[in-house]
Amino acid sequence: MKTSNKLLIALVLLVFSFPLILMMGFKSAIKADRYIVKNNNGYEVSEPQNVKSFTAIKLNGIPSDRNFGLKTHIKYGDKFNYIIRNYDAANPEDGRTDSCRISWAGDTLVIDYNLKAFKKINESNYFYGVDIDITVPHAVPVIVNAAAVKIDSSAVVLGPMSFQLSNEASLGVDGVVRTQREATEDDSYKESSVFRTVFPDIAINANNASVRIGDHVNIKNLKLHLNGKSTINFSEAVSIDTLSGHISEASFFNAPYKYSKFLK
Repeated sequence: MKTSNKLLIALVLLVFSFPLILMMGFKSAIKADRYIVKNNNGYEVSEPQNVKSFTAIKLNGIPSDRNFGLKTHIKYGDKFNYIIRNYDAANPEDGRTDSCRISWAGDTLVIDYNLKAFKKINESNYFYGVDIDITVPHAVPVIVNAAAVKIDSSAVVLGPMSFQLSNEASLGVDGVVRTQREATEDDSYKESSVFRTVFPDIAINANNASVRIGDHVNIKNLKLHLNGKSTINFSEAVSIDTLSGHISEASFFNAPYKYSKFLK
């Protein structure tokens, strides 16, 4: 066989075996715990950090565009822990213009988010904002200053929850919508049965802040105080069994009118 043919065959074999070599190396790296998973922004995805039990959560952000800043997702779980999805305090990316610090004030978990406006950044910015998940096995008061908080259907098992919102903070309460298909006599199908997410008791004190309640949520008892220039938004698809509280003259009640009469 000519030397040129041998070289051609070797080249073809190398091209087709290259993906296999990469896959074997990938599996080997995972087994050796040498592989770092990254999200689509290029940051290392942290592991959940288990922490001692805390009696409250305090979130300190900065007034900013709602698309950025400090965003927190409160979830139910069997342990107290948190995970920062796009920020590694030990290895901050070049070019970041923000920072996030987690500390303790007694038994309160404190999260401080700041901009490094005093520092000149020459590199291109990778991201501006921090997303963090906090898991709790039971409800604790949440104090929010200029940050966004979201709770979803997994938190219904936490029991009564309370939120203190100020300085452009926001709270979102979301449920889960489930539909089922039922056969009809003419062999077609219809969708029905929307299941509500039921929260037993939520107390919200908002001062220059906003509250949004997602569709198909039922709150058995909502205690709501809107002070300063605050807003609350929910639709007819939300059910509130009992509502009480206060609304300031500068606040906005963007919800079915029948509920407004319960706020003085």
